[in-house]
Amino acid sequence: MTPNFSIIIPTYNHLALAQRAIDSVRSQEGVSMEIIVCDDSTDNRIEQYVMGLHDDRINYHHNRPQLGAVGNWNEGLGKVTGTYGIVLHHDEALVGNNYLAQLLHVIRQTNADIAVSEVHVMIGEKRKKRHFPSRLKRWMLHHPTTLFGLNAIGPCACVAFRCDKRQAFHEPLQWLVDVEWYYRMLRASAIVYYPTLIVESAHDHEGQISRSIHIYQAWQHDAKIIGTMHKGISLRLMLAIGKTIMTVKQQFGR
Repeated sequence: MTPNFSIIIPTYNHLALAQRAIDSVRSQEGVSMEIIVCDDSTDNRIEQYVMGLHDDRINYHHNRPQLGAVGNWNEGLGKVTGTYGIVLHHDEALVGNNYLAQLLHVIRQTNADIAVSEVHVMIGEKRKKRHFPSRLKRWMLHHPTTLFGLNAIGPCACVAFRCDKRQAFHEPLQWLVDVEWYYRMLRASAIVYYPTLIVESAHDHEGQISRSIHIYQAWQHDAKIIGTMHKGISLRLMLAIGKTIMTVKQQFGR
C-alpha cells in the first residue's frame, strides 16, 4: 500500500537535532508514512539511534562514500514511494502531532500539487521575530521568480509536493539551491499556502551549513549558474527584485 507521505530526513553528525526531527515525524497521527533517513555522518551515532527505535516505517541509509549536503538530499528524493513528499532537514521539526493529517486534508481538499506551510525560526529556545505579510507571500508563491530576490518560503520542509512531480536539487548551487528548486517546482503547479501549519527551524547551531559559506560569494556564484539555466534571470534582476520586495513588505498589511 502506498504511504500518504515520504518524509526525507538528511542527517549529518548532529544526533540531538536528528532525534528531534525524527521524533517530530514519528509522533504524527492519522496518516501513513515512510521516513527516509539519509545519513552523511562521519560516525555511527545517528545510525545506532535509528536502529534502536525498531520502527518499521524508517528506511535508513548510511552513505558510503559521503555525498555532500545537496547530494544527500537528492539521494533521499530518489528513494520515495509515497504519494506526497517533504524534505525535512535535521535541524527542522514538524510542530504538532497532527501536522501531516492537516496537510493531507488541505491538499486533498484543494487538489494541490504543492502545499506551503509557515516557518518559525528558533535560536536556542527563543523564536526569532519574522514578520512577512501573508498576502504578499501568497502572491510571491504564484510568481516564483520573485523568490530569487527574497526567499519568502524559508526551508525546504515548508514545501510538500506530489512525489510523482518531484524534481532533483541542482547540486552545483551553494546558497540558492533551495530557491532555484522552489522556482522549478512552483512554476507549473497548483499551489496552496496554509500558514497555520508550522515548521520549526533551528538556526545558529554548530554545524549549520550557512555558517561555513561566504554568503555573498556563493550568491554571486549561484546567480551566474541560474542565469545560464533560466534565461532572463540575472544578478541585476535578483538585486532589483529583492529591493522592491523589501519596499513592498514594509508597506504591505496582513
